[in-house]
This record gives sequence, C-alpha cells and structure tokens, in this order.
Amino acid sequence: MGSSLSMGGSEAWTDLRKYHFDIKYSGDVPSSGNGWSATIVEQKWDTDPAKVYKGFYLAPAQVQSRKGSYNIKNEGSPAYRIRPRYNSEYMWNLNSLKTLKPIAGDAPNYQTSIPWFAYPGELPK
Repeated sequence: MGSSLSMGGSEAWTDLRKYHFDIKYSGDVPSSGNGWSATIVEQKWDTDPAKVYKGFYLAPAQVQSRKGSYNIKNEGSPAYRIRPRYNSEYMWNLNSLKTLKPIAGDAPNYQTSIPWFAYPGELPK
C-alpha cells in the first residue's frame, strides 16, 4: 500500500507541472516576468475557468512572514525537476547533463527546467 501512496504523490506532481502549477502566464514558456518574479508567483484565481486546481496556491518566493521560500537560485520559479543526487549523473555522466535542454543539468537553476511533457510547444534546440 505504501508504494501506491507514493506513486499518487508523483502523479499529482506530474499533473501540477503539466498545468504549470496554475500560474498565470501568456501561454509561452513561463519565465521570470511571465508568471513569476523573484518575489511573487502570479497564479490564476479560483474564479478563472481555466484553473485546474481550485484552492491550490503556491507560496510566493522570498516573501516575509511565510513559512518557506524558494531557493534564491530558482529566481522565483517553482521547481519542475528534482536534481540528481551527487553520486549519480553528476559523478558518472556530467557531459550528458551539460547537454540537457532547456536548462543544462549542471546549471544552478536546473530544478526549474520545464520537462518535455510540460513544455508548451517544441523544446528549444
């Protein structure tokens, strides 16, 4: 039973990323100034018919009196990926990590790179 619970959590996170956490952006790639800035995440209101997760709001980044904030390396973006552990690709396959798109796997903000299944349109070359 434990594995089905953890699987449900990862499926929910996959769906949140597909819908870009219900962030309000122009339809192009969410980016700083187009869905978030270093201090605020612009999310759709519950009254927006396009909002999928009614009642779900991300905590804004770097805002006082909040219980948490995003890592400064995220530049205000929510996380779309989990960074590989140290003793994995970083040690054994760093050259391949450097070729990942849209953000290289060795970049300090790699965790904000939108994965292929959630990227609107074609991935950059």
